[in-house]
Amino acid sequence: MAYKNMVSVKVCGRTMTLTGNESVEYITRVANYIEEKAAMLRASDNSKNLSATMVSVLTSINIADDYFKAVEEINKLKSQMPVALDAEEGVDKAYITKAAFDELKSLKEENEKLKAQAQQHKKDMETRELDVSDLEKENKLLKEQLEGLESQYSQLKAKAQAIEEDNIKKIAQINHLKSMESRFLEYEKKAAAEKAALENKEIIDEQVNTVSNAQKDVAETQGKEQVQETPKQPFHMNSNAKLKKTRTNNSYYRQI
Repeated sequence: MAYKNMVSVKVCGRTMTLTGNESVEYITRVANYIEEKAAMLRASDNSKNLSATMVSVLTSINIADDYFKAVEEINKLKSQMPVALDAEEGVDKAYITKAAFDELKSLKEENEKLKAQAQQHKKDMETRELDVSDLEKENKLLKEQLEGLESQYSQLKAKAQAIEEDNIKKIAQINHLKSMESRFLEYEKKAAAEKAALENKEIIDEQVNTVSNAQKDVAETQGKEQVQETPKQPFHMNSNAKLKKTRTNNSYYRQI
């Protein structure tokens, strides 16, 4: 069993015995460092009401802060220490700081990435050049098709204009024919009315003539009968004689 040193020290206001493999001086120095930190904390105005436990906790936090700052400083110093760097063939090794070495390594990696990107960009450019060539050919073809369509459009436009003008003429002719048809229908209606009136007049005249002839025949018949039945008498004039006119069949007879 290895021998351990035992040292009686005062830490955070308490006297205690520390045991360790380190030398007495080292253990004493560590204890004194902790006590100094605790004394500084107890001397501050903000820690007058702190308990011994809180003083110990805060002292530990301050010591841990000193530790991490020291580690960071050590790493910083290490980065500035020279390291061996293999040079190209025929050249001796060069010594640079670790920070420079890390930066150089990072630059090499970045350079490799840039080379890879450059190669990819070159391939992309070649592909794009092919695409541009194809697009130019397609554009030329589309331009030719567009010119053909424009020519067809001009021809169709001219035909449409001619058809429109022809339609205007036909519409004018149709309107003229409709006007003539309307006038013809009015003339037919008027002629039909006049014809109907004339036919009615002829029918009425025929009926009147028929009635007149019938009346004439009847009157002639009655006149003949009266002539046959009435004996002839001599014409005498006396005071009691009376004259009477009778109209039959437009003839006048005297009866005494």
